Amino acid sequence: MPPDSDPMTYDDPRRPVTTAADLETLDGDEIMEGYRDGFEGFPCSGNRSRAYWHGWRNGMVDSKRMEIDADQTALVRDYVAAHAKAPIIFVFGSNEAGRHGRGAALWALQNRGAIYGRGEGLQGSSYGIPTKDKRIRTLPLAKIDQNVGRFLRFAEANPQLTFQLTPIGCGLAGYDHAEIAPMFKAAPGNVILPAEFRAALGRA
Repeated sequence: MPPDSDPMTYDDPRRPVTTAADLETLDGDEIMEGYRDGFEGFPCSGNRSRAYWHGWRNGMVDSKRMEIDADQTALVRDYVAAHAKAPIIFVFGSNEAGRHGRGAALWALQNRGAIYGRGEGLQGSSYGIPTKDKRIRTLPLAKIDQNVGRFLRFAEANPQLTFQLTPIGCGLAGYDHAEIAPMFKAAPGNVILPAEFRAALGRA
C-alpha cells in the first residue's frame, strides 16, 4: 500500500475515484481483478491501472483491511446524486465471499445490481449484510451485529436514500426473528424494517 504522503498527480493511477462520471470511464474487468486481489489481501504493487487500484481499495475495505475513507464516501454520494431516480435500496443477507447463489442474495444479483464476489456494502440498488462467512457457514450473532452496525452507520450517513430491509439472518442462516430484530432497534428512519422484525420489536 502506498504511503499517504506520496504526492499524486492527475495522471497518477492511485488518484481516488470520487465521481460517478469518473467511475464510468474505468474498465470494469480491471476493477473486478483489483477488487478480488484487495479482498484477499494481496499487495498492490507495480504498474497497475487506475481501475485496478480503485477495485483493490474497495476490496481492502470490504475485507476489513482498510477503513472506508472520505474519497470513497464522496463517490457513493455522487453516484446516488447522479442516479437520483434509482429505486429503493434492497438490503439482503449475504456471505463474506459474495456468492449470491440463493434466496434474497440471488434476487439482488439478478434484479438490483448486486456484484458476485462482493459480500458487503452498496452494490447497484442493493446493500449486502453478511450473515455467513467465506465458507458459507453461519456467522455468530456478535459478528452479524457488527456488520449490521456498519450498515446502520451507512444508512444514517445517507439520509437521501431509503433502505428496504429483508429479514436477514432468518432464512438460510437459521436465526430467529427475535435474535436478529434487536440489532435494528436504533435504525434511522430511512430504513424500512420487515414486518417480522417490527413484530419482534413490538412495533407491528
